[in-house]
Amino acid sequence: MAKLSKDLPWIFPFMLLASFTNSQEHCDPSYCNFEGQCIEENNLRKCQCIGENYFTGARCAQIVDSCRSRPCQNQGQCHGLVGQYMCRQCTEGYGGLWCDVKRKSIFQNMAVYFNHYGYYAKSQNFLIVVENLGSVDFSLELLGHNYVVDSFETKMGRGSTQWTHTSDLASVIRKCGIRYYNDLPYGEGYYHRSQQVFWDLGMLKLSLRSYDTESALDLFHMQNFDILVLQTAELPCVPRLRFSHGFDPLEPLTLDMARFNNFAPLVLHRCSTKSEVSFQWQIFNNIGNKILHEYGETTIALLKVPPYRLWFHYNGEVISSFSLVVTLTEKSQQIDTRTQARCFILLLPKPVEAAITGGLHRQVGMNQDLLMDGSASRDYALAASTKQNLFFQWDCSSVDDSKNHFCHSNMSTDNKMEIPKGNLQPNATYEFILKVQSKVFPQSTNLAKQQIVITEKPQLLLDIVCVRNCQRGRFNGDQFIHLMVQRVMGKKRSTFAKISWTINNAAKNLSNDSRCLYTPKEFESSLLFQVEAWDEKGIGGKALKELKLNLPPIQGSCTITPDRGVAFETDFRLKCIDFQDTETPLSYEFMVENFVLERINDAEVTLVLPECTALKILICDQLNACTQIQLSVMVDPLPKPANLSNFSSTYGNYNHFALGMGHTHISLVLIKSLAKYLNSSKDIGQLIQHFGNLELHTLLEMEQWLGICHGITFRLLPLDSQKSLALKEFLGKLSHVLRSISKDQEIQYMSLKSYEQAMAQIWAIAEVLSRTWEIPLSVHKTEYAQMVTSPNPLAESYSDLSDFDIFVLDRIANWVQTTRELSNSLHLLGSQALHKYQPLEPALVIDHDSVKLRIIAFEKSRDHYVDMREQLIDMVICTEVIADLKRQFDIEGHFTVHVGSSKLNHFWWFPDDIPISTNLLHMSFQGQRHLFGQSFRLFHPIEVEFHLNQTQLLHSQMEFGSEIRSPLHMALLSLKLPSNAALVVTLHQAKTTMLIGIGIGHTPRSHQLQKPLNETFRRHAIVNVDTQMKDTFIALLAANDNVTFPFPYKLSMQIVQCLFWDWNAKDPQWSSDGCVPELDLEAFPLLVKCKCNHLSIYTAKCYPTAITEVLKVRSLLNVLSLNWHAVALFVLTAITLSVTLICNYFRSLKHSALLISDVNSHDEDDIEVCLYTGSAGNSFSTANIQLSFISESGPYSLTIYQHPKKLQLQQNSVCKLYLSSHKDHSKEPQHKLSPIVSHRARHLLDTH
Repeated sequence: MAKLSKDLPWIFPFMLLASFTNSQEHCDPSYCNFEGQCIEENNLRKCQCIGENYFTGARCAQIVDSCRSRPCQNQGQCHGLVGQYMCRQCTEGYGGLWCDVKRKSIFQNMAVYFNHYGYYAKSQNFLIVVENLGSVDFSLELLGHNYVVDSFETKMGRGSTQWTHTSDLASVIRKCGIRYYNDLPYGEGYYHRSQQVFWDLGMLKLSLRSYDTESALDLFHMQNFDILVLQTAELPCVPRLRFSHGFDPLEPLTLDMARFNNFAPLVLHRCSTKSEVSFQWQIFNNIGNKILHEYGETTIALLKVPPYRLWFHYNGEVISSFSLVVTLTEKSQQIDTRTQARCFILLLPKPVEAAITGGLHRQVGMNQDLLMDGSASRDYALAASTKQNLFFQWDCSSVDDSKNHFCHSNMSTDNKMEIPKGNLQPNATYEFILKVQSKVFPQSTNLAKQQIVITEKPQLLLDIVCVRNCQRGRFNGDQFIHLMVQRVMGKKRSTFAKISWTINNAAKNLSNDSRCLYTPKEFESSLLFQVEAWDEKGIGGKALKELKLNLPPIQGSCTITPDRGVAFETDFRLKCIDFQDTETPLSYEFMVENFVLERINDAEVTLVLPECTALKILICDQLNACTQIQLSVMVDPLPKPANLSNFSSTYGNYNHFALGMGHTHISLVLIKSLAKYLNSSKDIGQLIQHFGNLELHTLLEMEQWLGICHGITFRLLPLDSQKSLALKEFLGKLSHVLRSISKDQEIQYMSLKSYEQAMAQIWAIAEVLSRTWEIPLSVHKTEYAQMVTSPNPLAESYSDLSDFDIFVLDRIANWVQTTRELSNSLHLLGSQALHKYQPLEPALVIDHDSVKLRIIAFEKSRDHYVDMREQLIDMVICTEVIADLKRQFDIEGHFTVHVGSSKLNHFWWFPDDIPISTNLLHMSFQGQRHLFGQSFRLFHPIEVEFHLNQTQLLHSQMEFGSEIRSPLHMALLSLKLPSNAALVVTLHQAKTTMLIGIGIGHTPRSHQLQKPLNETFRRHAIVNVDTQMKDTFIALLAANDNVTFPFPYKLSMQIVQCLFWDWNAKDPQWSSDGCVPELDLEAFPLLVKCKCNHLSIYTAKCYPTAITEVLKVRSLLNVLSLNWHAVALFVLTAITLSVTLICNYFRSLKHSALLISDVNSHDEDDIEVCLYTGSAGNSFSTANIQLSFISESGPYSLTIYQHPKKLQLQQNSVCKLYLSSHKDHSKEPQHKLSPIVSHRARHLLDTH
């Protein structure tokens, strides 16, 4: 160690300052020469020097010899500085810090000057100096853990703008406020100034390094430094914030921009649990001196960045590496402070895919324009829904027509290119090549080729569209392939008359469908799909698409350290290396059984684990081809807490964490670890009390929480109302996080495998709850204890009611609340099926013992039979129903229908004294909008066949017995038949065939009794299609009289109703409106068919009904006895009619008809008509008058039109009408009616 030199005058002011400080008995950096931290122990001050390379001694006043390790090579002379050194006078031809780089003209004598300690949240100056820049380009980085102080390139040939020349470096350093600088061996040189604010307390490590820009292989300079960051007196408390990964600039966080990226820093310390906390999110360039994007402020320690929203422009280019900076602000009445953390991010480049409409090969008619369409090309750094902004280049070549000026290189740079008809030679073949290049990542390029054959006949332009497992021309061998053919006509799509698919030249029978589903065989590494289609005019076309097998990642390995620990308490470090795949970036999924712990693009992660003996790692490429690695690890269970109510005493360290402040994944592991100790509703309540503020916001957290809910549900068996109420809190958090990730659409990026696992788990919970839900509430009925004939109601006596359970409503409320939360979760998760399934693809099938589910995607209008894999419900969704949905909801693409069945009644709490007789059938619709929790009316019915519950059928048969007294006795029964219900009458006993008639709203007549009822035809049914309940009458009559009367008979009456759950009612309930039963009497009572015009929940009821026998005897007439009163009346009526007829006859003889031909034509007036009016009130009329006459030539008529204002007909008046055959009407009397218009008047005059 060297003594302080006497020629250091700068030391005396600080010594005086130190002496003053000592006299004041303060313990601060000045006591330690500003090179250490002062610590008081037992009223004694002690200095802890900064690092090991600056100063040493009791007061940190002795300089450490930096050259003690003799670092210089090739005869270089070491010159020691404070905390660093220089190797000068190297052998000619060598340079660099250690004189080890064999290259001329490298910069000389680099050093960095800064104060070795600073203060939290205060700016710190750094000055990098060199004596000579040389002529070689170099890059320089000054960085530390979680910090990039500076990073830049020096390009000597273009004139560097990063460095400033000065002849007095000492004064520049002094002006920056840097204390120690007089050891610099040169005064003239170049400097570069940087600043940094530190948000971490304690000792930090910094590194200055420089290397060759061109190759990055030659390291010119590399030295490490320490800096101490202290807390200022005005900050009594400093919160602590840190990212769990990506905070080291040398090990940035690798991300895939095509997925949701969630950033959750860890809040390691808060100054107060009652303070308000906010987080400000910003994107900076790597060195943190340029803001690229502002994400705004959140109140939780989470930033969710949607896909394709994580690339930014800087200096005219899209940068792939940058830093995310989060600033935590904590405010309370006592404190207002801030802290920062940063995460360094590296985006891996995304590929591009060139695509030409029509695929590999197509034909074009010689009289058709040739359209080369590359608009389907894709840059996977851009969202599929946005414009694909790419560089395009078209080339063409032809062996048959090599000199064609429409086929050459560099034809176009647009995404489409058109060649007018007639410019390509018939029967010639042309090869077009499309090259695309990404504008986001210019290094990403791709080629597509298409062979064009010019034919004499016109051809359709077809395109094969990838739907599933065919992206980028590759397929995974363990998944089915889904392709679809489209006819391209500009922006229009049209249908085909005929379609034919072949795969590897083998025909595939697809029933003329535009979609092709194919499951690859194990040996198939390449598939060639060809489709031919024809329109209604017989014009055809062809398209080809080739797919290559995509192999999963290979040749890698994974490790876990340590290989043994305790659940929740041990930190396990997992690392995967050397996995090779062409479709990068790779994703890594770490899971214990089906509990996913993390899903990231980083191959290295630190996790806490639940109890397990093995850990699975799923390594997947961008096309979801995966390799599974299983690691053995022994994770012992978390020690059982003595009492969950005293949570903090058992897990005190965890209690200091702020829930929702970045520790969600740790909280979920702890809850899963504690789940095995939950045995009662009290245990769950205590756990909820501690984790009630836990907030869930991401897709991964939803999957983890659903797994916890699934485990706890089975752990609590058998359930009761108190346990279900506790479970409601868990299901409430599940529905909340589902609602959150549905709102920001993160759930749409859930993989199909994860989605189906989640659906299976949530329906398993539904089944468990369903088994407990079935607690039918008994309906208490009271009967007469003694019949009383007194009209006084108070004299009536009834039996006592049994004791009523006063807690039943509380239990119902518990179950209903749990049901509501579960239903919300089922709806939110089920609504995403539209994004997971396509038409013709296998339906999602969930088969539990008491609940079943089918999710089916529809596109075309066709009948669909839904198989529930049980013999209790069959369902047909007809073509008209599908057309209804597509028309009413304006659906252009596909939609999904959810069909579920349950053996148990989920609406058991509904007050109904008649239980349902079948399983429940649930049906909902998911299109651009969804229908859940509401009833939707259809124009055409859905057909459902229910198999009735045989146990309840035994109770639904109530026999009624009576007798037929004589052959003419018609027995009459009455009952009330509900609306849209069927009445089934079943004969159980009778000595002879009986005739039956049923009248709804009226009594059947004897002639209407046509239906036989006997041992062969034992049943008869009728349906009340009215919307109101109707009085219904049943008439019975013996079919023959060769039996001894009276004879007894026995019948049973059953009412069958088809019901749907009416969500739209003010109080939701079962309703039969629009649901009509159709009975097959041969299949009844085993089977009931219902036709319902709703999308809802369906069931059916079959129950007996009360019958009333009409006691008044009704007998048919056989012998009519003589009634003299009736005879007398008949004779009197006959005499009266006879006299009336005779009188009319003689009267008609006096008034014989006069033919017009008999009238004397010489009279002035041929015909005289008298019109008489009476005194009635309506005799004053404006009506026109029509007269009819009879002549030898036939009947004639004339019409008299009255003037509406000059009426001739009045009350008590006589009006005479004279009709003259003369043509001169000028002599007609003035009193005649006018005008008089006759029809066929000429014929009237000519009849004389």
